[in-house]
Amino acid sequence: MTERKKYTAEFKQRAVDLVIDSGRPVAQVSVEIGVKEGTLGNWVRKYRQDHPEEFAGDAPESVAYAEH
Repeated sequence: MTERKKYTAEFKQRAVDLVIDSGRPVAQVSVEIGVKEGTLGNWVRKYRQDHPEEFAGDAPESVAYAEH
């Protein structure tokens, strides 16, 4: 059985910053830094959950059906 890789908090934060600041997909960044896509996606999701104020304006506004 292979041993799980351990990443430092600094490495995780820098990886998350790459995704968020560059706007590149998790899949692309994960290949570049050598981390599994699912792992990096988990880090990004957790960061967004822990810092919702940074992403408050990212969601598209909903439009009422009558306004279409």
